[in-house]
Amino acid sequence: MKFPKLHKLLHWEFWPSALFYVPNLPYAIFLAIKAKHPVFFSVVNPAIKSSGNGSESKFATLALIPNNFKPKSVLHKVDSSFSI
Repeated sequence: MKFPKLHKLLHWEFWPSALFYVPNLPYAIFLAIKAKHPVFFSVVNPAIKSSGNGSESKFATLALIPNNFKPKSVLHKVDSSFSI
């Protein structure tokens, strides 16, 4: 007899991803209090929209880097043809 719920409980691959961030919350709160600002981490990358907190365009962020420091790349937009 199989126990699928027990299997999911015992294997971390099935756990919600937020569960891994919960232990970090006390430390993040401590750092926010220490910095005297609730979003202290947003000043890390001032040139990137929202300081790189997930809403930024990767292509726009890469455009901020000088060409001699990044690999050659191509932006392939939807409904456009591509040939080498």
